[in-house]
Amino acid sequence: MQNGALSTSLLVTTSVLISISSVCCAQDGNRVIPAQSQEASSEKTAGSNPTAPAPVLLNAPIVVDGPLPTVAPTWGNILAWAGNDIVVTGPERIQREGFAGQIMTVTQRDGGWSPLREYAGIPDALAGDLMLQHFAAEANWLVANTEHANVTGDVVLFKRAESKAGWEKFARITAPPGMSEPLFGSALAMRGGVLAVGTTDLAIRTNGRTLVPAPRVHLFQVKDGQWTGAGFLQPPSDLRPMWFGCALEVAGDRVFVGCPQAYTPNPSKPIDAGGRPSSVFVYARGEKGWQLEQEIVPPPGCTDNAFGINLVSDGEVLVVRSSNIQAGQIGAQRSGATSLFVYRRGAQGWAYEGTLNPGPGTIPGAGIAFAMSMENGLVAVGDTSADLGTGVLGAVYVFAHDGSVWREVYRLAPSVAGAPGRFGVSVAIHGRSVAVGRVRSERDGIEPGGVYIYQLP
Repeated sequence: MQNGALSTSLLVTTSVLISISSVCCAQDGNRVIPAQSQEASSEKTAGSNPTAPAPVLLNAPIVVDGPLPTVAPTWGNILAWAGNDIVVTGPERIQREGFAGQIMTVTQRDGGWSPLREYAGIPDALAGDLMLQHFAAEANWLVANTEHANVTGDVVLFKRAESKAGWEKFARITAPPGMSEPLFGSALAMRGGVLAVGTTDLAIRTNGRTLVPAPRVHLFQVKDGQWTGAGFLQPPSDLRPMWFGCALEVAGDRVFVGCPQAYTPNPSKPIDAGGRPSSVFVYARGEKGWQLEQEIVPPPGCTDNAFGINLVSDGEVLVVRSSNIQAGQIGAQRSGATSLFVYRRGAQGWAYEGTLNPGPGTIPGAGIAFAMSMENGLVAVGDTSADLGTGVLGAVYVFAHDGSVWREVYRLAPSVAGAPGRFGVSVAIHGRSVAVGRVRSERDGIEPGGVYIYQLP
């Protein structure tokens, strides 16, 4: 959607509820294994590739901080591109009802980058709400989740506005009537006027979590400025695919849904695992609505149970984060080496193409690829625990396909102070610009936080 496509006179700033009908997209439940070669199977990114050409190091970004003090302890932890602007925010637990949340918009004006003077926020927050854990954006719309007292969830929809903050609340999106979705909004993806909303419990909790045998992913679409429901996606409930929807992507006429077998957000808690092997479901939109196009599985020889814990796609290429979580080791380091598997869409469906491996000069860490972004053939991968030998952890690797293999072509590093172990926790690419979150840290004097902006050559 292009900027200015909708008149600001159509803005609705009151609390509007949007629900969808209980129409599940049809699927046959069969696992479709793509054509893959045995020799290009489970390569791991446990270390860098010492034989690859060294990437170009970029370590002099533009730094844009918030125009006002920030409240959230990890403000700057979340960002996205909204058209040609960058929006930055962070999770926040609300102490008193009323206006809450801080969403900064950074625009390019007069040859430079600067923030709008005010923050956008949620005008009707309730005390105890946990908001802005998950976030998605496109040119004229923003969506953010709200969790109410750990028992219900909804999604707040913002629309572009001619205001000092740049955005105004448009509606609240809720689960369909009669559907119990306490974690509605636990994952979000939006592109091209399509919004996907996950319902899997991904939060770190001290108490028990809410898990269901086969979670749903709800779909919405916008037409003439109004959002309506478009049904939901749900896998067969046999073998308990309980992590279906933990990672979402929308690209063109496709929705990608990660479904790892095992996962735990909290290292101090036991691992929850279903019986269904890890996979990524790909749904395509056609004349009959959204249909299962293919279920992508790990390459031959890969036995990872956390394949699909994160993913990114532009509709033609898919990158899937994969690791193996070892059950029964509570509180210990439980993830093995991480792989970033690449699949490409062809005439016969999605086929395995290779892996993304950082070039020489880094020791990739366990924090790799929890943040990824892709556009115009470039894949940006954050690694909060990358060791570049400088004494400061964190990097963003930018990969491109050179006609034969994928290789790291640029490496982004900070040149000014940042919160320790947080560089690369959020990353978004648009054109030749890469935005990386600068997370607030009162202890380290990183206030109010903001964004690093890198311009690729």
